[in-house]
Amino acid sequence: MTYGVDQCRMCGAPILLERREALAEYEEALRRPPMEEAQWRREGFLTVPTKHQLLHRAAGTCAVCAKKLIYQKFKPGARGIAWAVGFVAVFWVLTYIYIYARF
Repeated sequence: MTYGVDQCRMCGAPILLERREALAEYEEALRRPPMEEAQWRREGFLTVPTKHQLLHRAAGTCAVCAKKLIYQKFKPGARGIAWAVGFVAVFWVLTYIYIYARF
């Protein structure tokens, strides 16, 4: 059992093996870590993350920990504000097109 490969890299719960290359990437990350130990310990990981796991934050974690990681990156309040701004922008563009379009 290896953290980040067949165990969650945050809580240690057993997970399914996602990719065949995961163990090789993990061994490579142990030889040449992509980040300092203090940084990944501060983020709550039990082991060094691989390059794939740095790109895909939820890779190598269980569903509960993946949800926590995603919410850390995309805060619910900021998402709500972004949805509101997007809604107003789309409404403004559609209103502008409706007013000035010649039907």
